[in-house]
Amino acid sequence: MRSILGSSQPYLCRVIFIFAKIKNKTIFIYSFKIQFIMPIHYVVKQKKNPKDYGAEPKYYLVSKSFSPIDRDFLIQDMVTNTSLNFQEAATGIDYLFKVIPKYISVGHTVVIGKMGYFSVSIKSEGSDTEEEATTDKIRRKRLVFVAGREIRKQINEMIAEKHTKMK
Repeated sequence: MRSILGSSQPYLCRVIFIFAKIKNKTIFIYSFKIQFIMPIHYVVKQKKNPKDYGAEPKYYLVSKSFSPIDRDFLIQDMVTNTSLNFQEAATGIDYLFKVIPKYISVGHTVVIGKMGYFSVSIKSEGSDTEEEATTDKIRRKRLVFVAGREIRKQINEMIAEKHTKMK
């Protein structure tokens, strides 16, 4: 697992206890869960200010990921952690990859439960009149993913750790 997660440092761990009260005011543990707080890996890069190239460059923390996780890795992880077999997991992943562009292309926002949603965004040049604002003024089209509340909360709770090469 450590090689997949990519860190040689121990992870912070949060244990959450859920308590229950009994009539005689005895408190005992009802259940608990363990959350691993994974780090955001970063490297330090020197950058110039794009607004003032004459200014002295500064050092910035830039997020850095390890190797990408591909379709087959997601499918294998799904097989390992669910009751699905390889073919069922592959069908589900492939259909999700196919259906998101299908519905976005006809103008829908695609919500994936608590994970977040996908939508399309455009940027265009400004026009003086409404009649001049046409599709040839579009400069950029992009797919936007907005993470759900739970994912944003997990990301905000992550610690930062300097990126080291995996061994």
